[in-house]
Amino acid sequence: MEGATMYLFWLSTVAMGAGMFYFWLQRKTVPLQYQTAVTVSGIICAVAAFHYWRMSGIYLEGVASLFNEDVRVFQAQPSSNSQQPIATSIG
Repeated sequence: MEGATMYLFWLSTVAMGAGMFYFWLQRKTVPLQYQTAVTVSGIICAVAAFHYWRMSGIYLEGVASLFNEDVRVFQAQPSSNSQQPIATSIG
């Protein structure tokens, strides 16, 4: 089942990316009144492609955590040059 899900994530990412390029490359071939709509459609496809790509990574992390308890979804490590938070009071 995981293979089919990952294939569908891949297919969706590629389809949305291809749609983005199609809309942007065809923008000049439509009448002037529709060019903005075609541009916005390309932007929507680009955002969707990015989200499908991110969802596939999150899905992989979730599947990996089913098989390995040591895998953490968020592995944030503090950097050596990070600043300490500043405590402020109001009032």
